[in-house]
Amino acid sequence: MANGNLYFAVDQPPTIVSLPVTGGTPTAIANVPTSIGVPWQVWIAGDALDFAVVDDKLWQVPLAGGSPTLVADGMVAFLPPSYAVPTALAFTGDELYFDLWPQEGTPFWSLWRMPAAGGAAEKLADLPLPTPTVNWHALATNAESVIVAFDNFPDVGAYAVPLAGGPPAELPHPPTVGPEADEALLGIGPSAILWSTLDATGTSLSVTDLSDPNAPVLRPFWPDRPASFQAIGIESWPDGSDGAWIVTGWEPFDDGMVHTSLWSIDAQGHAARLGCDPTPGAGIVSSVLATPSALYAVVGSQSTSLYDYSVVRLDR
Repeated sequence: MANGNLYFAVDQPPTIVSLPVTGGTPTAIANVPTSIGVPWQVWIAGDALDFAVVDDKLWQVPLAGGSPTLVADGMVAFLPPSYAVPTALAFTGDELYFDLWPQEGTPFWSLWRMPAAGGAAEKLADLPLPTPTVNWHALATNAESVIVAFDNFPDVGAYAVPLAGGPPAELPHPPTVGPEADEALLGIGPSAILWSTLDATGTSLSVTDLSDPNAPVLRPFWPDRPASFQAIGIESWPDGSDGAWIVTGWEPFDDGMVHTSLWSIDAQGHAARLGCDPTPGAGIVSSVLATPSALYAVVGSQSTSLYDYSVVRLDR
């Protein structure tokens, strides 16, 4: 959000658009050539919007509109013989952080940093290789570290890598509790990682609390969560910097159908349902921007085999 607008990318055709927070018709500020690809993640830094595709290139567009300009190229992705590709990104405004995962040859996993002002990418660490293949990777940064979290079904894990590079330190995470259980990564932020554990007793949530970087701890989260609410993996977001979270998932209502819902939970576990999709079915929330007065969410509702997406506002 900037200047009273929301900014996001659409993919048919690849375009960066702005939308007034009061609603209305999106306005294209940049058409992205298909040779660049579909913007994967976007960030605002100053009076410009930066975006990246699934590679190690950083592009920039003025918020006032214009053509994308390549501002940095790490020149380490998609190189033979491994043709390694980034699978997670984090951007500070000064640095782009990404991991690399090979598409061919011997498996490996590494973490990299690239200056946004241009210059070669630098490898910060080789990461322990989880097996089997990781399903989800996620990155976040804080003042001390790059936080790396992963979900490789049915297990999870996380590491902290110093910003200047160095050996990764394993972070507390839910333990493997048996072949019939499933641990899942729900969300990541600078000061915490949110997890779920499903076992024979039901589903529980926990958080890796990084507020003290010298003593990270795993603790229960939202213990009085409604038993019927099922959180969805990789679809929860920190709600500010005070330990609160926005958690999305599915729950049945009185109509006997399952609906998508969003909850706000503070660091003490006090929860409030912010809203739900009135349309029954397994909808999804693919992005959330939290502000003190409202949430702006990209919500998808299934239509035949596809999803129809809307931008919605939920007042607090």
